[in-house]
Amino acid sequence: MLQTNRSPFVFLAVCLILVCSIAANAQNNRSAVSLTGVDTASCTVPDPCRTFDAAIFRTNPGGEIVVLSSAGYGPFTVNKSVSIISPGGIHAALAPTTGAAITVDGSAIDVFLRNLWINSLGATDGITILNARQLHIENCTITGFSNSGINAVMSNDLFGSFWMSVVDSFLRLNATGIAMSSGGLGISRLTVDRTRVENNSGNAISITPGAGGSVDGIIRESLITANGAGIFVSTSNTSHTNVEGCAFVHNPGTALQGGGTSTRVIRVSQSYIANNGAGLATGGGDDLQSFGDNRLTGNGSDGAFTSTIALK
Repeated sequence: MLQTNRSPFVFLAVCLILVCSIAANAQNNRSAVSLTGVDTASCTVPDPCRTFDAAIFRTNPGGEIVVLSSAGYGPFTVNKSVSIISPGGIHAALAPTTGAAITVDGSAIDVFLRNLWINSLGATDGITILNARQLHIENCTITGFSNSGINAVMSNDLFGSFWMSVVDSFLRLNATGIAMSSGGLGISRLTVDRTRVENNSGNAISITPGAGGSVDGIIRESLITANGAGIFVSTSNTSHTNVEGCAFVHNPGTALQGGGTSTRVIRVSQSYIANNGAGLATGGGDDLQSFGDNRLTGNGSDGAFTSTIALK
């Protein structure tokens, strides 16, 4: 006799497979957020979500999230490779009251942030990086954070290398503008290009490699002004910080603080260092190297470079 009844368990299993299959195929290569979006939406451009967290969840690794309208979008965490893009003319704002506005935490992920306005209403950090392979920050404003505008602590990455770039951006009124460390035995690389770091109460840029790690940096064509101090290099572990075409003015503390040896060095070329509390301060050893084409004048105490590198 032909059996026509189906087990309810078989039916349930088929339904679960179908649901899972639909969910797996529901991820977007391009997602969107909007003032009028809702987080139960598909997060596509015609059907946007309201928050970045929802859009990140629905975006494939390597995909992008586009901001469609001016609004406040709230803090979020990035745990996969993704590009978050606010086009020109759109005010995409984050105004957190606690913690960090953006947390980046994913193994070997590549993250791109463009044209975001990040303003603290009581939060400690603008962007905290715990783990990543690359983070690129373009045309962003980060202001008012009680710890750091950008805080690359890499506490969840003990061995990997990390590269961060900050381009055409503004870091203002934070305690520290950019705090850069390395993760354990890893190498961290920092690029700051055409950026204003100003009116931060502490250091504009702090380079403090973790135990066994190292930091290599390039800061070029940027303005470092009215901060508590300029660039500070820790006297522990290895760092090479290259400064080219920058202006250091009106910092009440020291514009450039060396790290103590030629393995914790700041190399400076074509830069203007004037009207600071102190121009240069060495931690000892050959840690402040000049290419002989800088202007150092009018500081409370100018200080001196520890050596000159011949132009080639």
